[in-house]
Amino acid sequence: ALKLDNTLKVYPNPIQDQVTIEVLPGAGTVNQVTLYDIMGRTMAQWNELKAKNTTLTLPVPAWLNKGNYYLSVLTENGVRTSKTVVLN
Repeated sequence: ALKLDNTLKVYPNPIQDQVTIEVLPGAGTVNQVTLYDIMGRTMAQWNELKAKNTTLTLPVPAWLNKGNYYLSVLTENGVRTSKTVVLN
């Protein structure tokens, strides 16, 4: 699992057809998740999530190429961005 901080865990890494985000107590409400390529372009975005103290499983678009990406999680407490998520 990739920890964005003590309140958010992302797995698996590498990801394939879906990515799971564990929203732990203290994270606040997750409103949006964005997947960026290494050039900073938005490749996928999930909105209106309103997830708190739960586990989100989000589908990864089939057209997305294998490679390195950044996962950004927007909560009511701010934005947390992963170092690198690998798509296999």
